[in-house]
Amino acid sequence: MSENSVADYWDRFVGTHLNSPDHWEANQVVQQAQWKSSTGDAFKNPVDWFMERFGPFEKMASICSGSGILEQHIASNYLQGGTGQIEGYDLSPGSISLAKEKTAGLRGVQFHISDANSQLWDLSYLDAVFAHGALHHIENLDHCLGQLRRALKQSGYLYVNDYIGPRRFQWTDVQLRLAQELLEILPPNFRRKHQVSRCDPVALKNLDPSEAVRSDHIIDHINAHFEIIVRCERGGTLLAPIFGSGCVSPAVFETEEGMRIIESLCSREKYLIDRGVIPSDHVLIVAKPRPEQF
Repeated sequence: MSENSVADYWDRFVGTHLNSPDHWEANQVVQQAQWKSSTGDAFKNPVDWFMERFGPFEKMASICSGSGILEQHIASNYLQGGTGQIEGYDLSPGSISLAKEKTAGLRGVQFHISDANSQLWDLSYLDAVFAHGALHHIENLDHCLGQLRRALKQSGYLYVNDYIGPRRFQWTDVQLRLAQELLEILPPNFRRKHQVSRCDPVALKNLDPSEAVRSDHIIDHINAHFEIIVRCERGGTLLAPIFGSGCVSPAVFETEEGMRIIESLCSREKYLIDRGVIPSDHVLIVAKPRPEQF
């Protein structure tokens, strides 16, 4: 995977990848369902939940920080009255530039150009590391997570909010069948397409070589370097294929009926995940470093 080609992609699309109506979490209905699954409160941001439950933290870092949304939130809400710091790292110069613009005037936040696939970290100086939507873009997972374990104090925490499903979004046959059944609940007037499908993995790789590059190995590598102390199943196993296939018309969010139907889709997917029928393709994880000897 070429570092330059990945950086070029994110430079071209900086700050826009979550704006598409075809992104399953780009709407308030699904977002609130996700927050409730993660924090128990549909109005509680998972980052706030983490900071309130496990913080406060003095030294923090964030990998694949993108346009700085998470770092801006932490700096605005948790750092202005104290001495805490958060540093964001991303390989896209355009993303780093935008992040610096967004956080101008905020204390305790800095950004650096760096590739998490090869970045080396100092020993035991961080209280928390955020990998928010980050690890599914990392090819060298063992190096990345090994370095994050090295950088964290033994008392520190790793926060992961990410996609852990099939590589390059190559949904399983079971996912496609169940997603299609779920789509049939959506009335035709709320559908833009009528068939759930896989994307072309070659075309996806050519567009962004980092997209879901080794997503199916993330949990194995976390377990190799960390002890998971909290794991919340966020879903997306069926909703992501439905939205990602372009099946949902934006008109569904313009009526109360449409929003109730989306809420029903979220509930039905959660029912299947809770009963072990399907795995959750998206998770929220809090983990602590494993000791060097175990």
